[in-house]
Amino acid sequence: MPTQTDELLAEVAEAAAAGLRAEELSTLRGQVEGSSTLPDAMSYHVPDSDAAAWIAAYRLSIDHAGVERGEPTKLAKGALGMYLGKRRPVDGGRLFSLKMPEHLIAQPTFACFAAPNFCKHKSDTKHNLLDHIEASHPREATHLKDQIEMIRASANRENSALQALVDNIADTPDPGSVVVPKAMREVHNAAVVEPVAPVATVISVTPRCVLCPWPEGAAKWANTPPTQQALRMHIFAKHKDSIE
Repeated sequence: MPTQTDELLAEVAEAAAAGLRAEELSTLRGQVEGSSTLPDAMSYHVPDSDAAAWIAAYRLSIDHAGVERGEPTKLAKGALGMYLGKRRPVDGGRLFSLKMPEHLIAQPTFACFAAPNFCKHKSDTKHNLLDHIEASHPREATHLKDQIEMIRASANRENSALQALVDNIADTPDPGSVVVPKAMREVHNAAVVEPVAPVATVISVTPRCVLCPWPEGAAKWANTPPTQQALRMHIFAKHKDSIE
């Protein structure tokens, strides 16, 4: 019967065949070597009944200070190579790892104070706590505006990355218009092909009778082309018997 190590070795081979990067293969091999023994409070433990299909892992993200942190989770073994190949859209860093990162997401510690008698919710950040209060307890939130704004200001002060970004925006003048160098404009304009307006083609068709030479010999139409109405009247007057 194959052991868990054998199954993980097979996953390493599968990941290598899928073109996984060397660092990701190294992470997988580290799991095989037994590096997944983690403290209870800092890891996701897969129940024995699910161990054949799932494996403990960490979902990685960047906090407001730019520090990479992990959140305990689990990944499907059958798609392990795909998960370990995923990248975060913002900074391009890895999205999942089997090894414990240096920093972990803090456990929820901020208790809901809007309805302490019956709400036992706790949040991991101040902003998440305020989001909870304003969404779940809007009535109570209207009476706690001063306290909510105090916590919101505190959270924003602690967010050094946010403050640096805001300071940079405030210190940067509006760019307005951008001057395009003359050489660049000349190269671009030389490659532009001006569209040529299409010339309308006028086709003139002179109505003629198929039963006689008309309008030849008709003085009325000697200098002016006849109309379709004139052709119909001619046929009705001269060739009525032929068309009945």
